Amino acid sequence: MRNLIFLIVISAFMIWFGINFKQTTPRAARLSLIGGGILALFILIGFFRLV
Repeated sequence: MRNLIFLIVISAFMIWFGINFKQTTPRAARLSLIGGGILALFILIGFFRLV
């Protein structure tokens, strides 16, 4: 459960970075947004397997 919370925090930071830095660093922001979205999808799958 602690690992799931840790992954949620990392995913939220990656999505936040991707949204906020879209103007200054578009390539890194896009990669971070895609990575955070994929990680969030895996977190949802893992959460639904726990429930």
